[in-house]
Amino acid sequence: MAGFDLKTIGTISLISLAVVGCGAVSAQAEDTISLYGNSQGWLSRIITTGQVPFEIVAVMKTSEPSSAAEFIMDELMLLVPGVFKLSTTKVNNTSLDLGDNSVGEYMMDFAGCVGAGTFEVVRVQYGDFGSAIGADVVLSIRGFGDGDSQPSGFGGEMGYVDCLDGKHVLAPEPWDDFDLFDPTRLPEVDSADGVVVLNGETPVGKSSIGILKAQF
Repeated sequence: MAGFDLKTIGTISLISLAVVGCGAVSAQAEDTISLYGNSQGWLSRIITTGQVPFEIVAVMKTSEPSSAAEFIMDELMLLVPGVFKLSTTKVNNTSLDLGDNSVGEYMMDFAGCVGAGTFEVVRVQYGDFGSAIGADVVLSIRGFGDGDSQPSGFGGEMGYVDCLDGKHVLAPEPWDDFDLFDPTRLPEVDSADGVVVLNGETPVGKSSIGILKAQF
């Protein structure tokens, strides 16, 4: 896909993402974002980590082409001391980001227009070479709010800007693996929407679908 001329509009685009709050915000059921994990070559909402590198991926599913987005994902290094962040890859390899990535903030201009549909917006690779990550670790995703480095452009929700500067709220993608694992049974988890589970050890079902998912 064609990229924008960063020298002429990159800064303007970032400022637009931060201050376009006066425009109308729309929400549609298909506009979602969620965290996935990759430890065995494919993306899943439940993964098993080990002493080899693995990845946490933010995946957007949008009804319109998009040019910018903002969200905050739990930073694993802050939750589990001893874990290393090895790399961060962003959509279009953009460097236009007002968020503090060290605490999981992303307020990004995509440096181009990304077509509607499903795509990765951020992929973070971690290493847990000392097996510091325990069981039932849940990583979640949210919008900007009080105490974060930037004010929210979406009233505290997650969101994206389409390629005509329209604003759209991003809902956390619903959890659909209740037959295998129910994150809300963990005391610290209020909602399973948008989350990824590392080393889940609390199965809630023995259905054939759940068994197949666990094996394959």
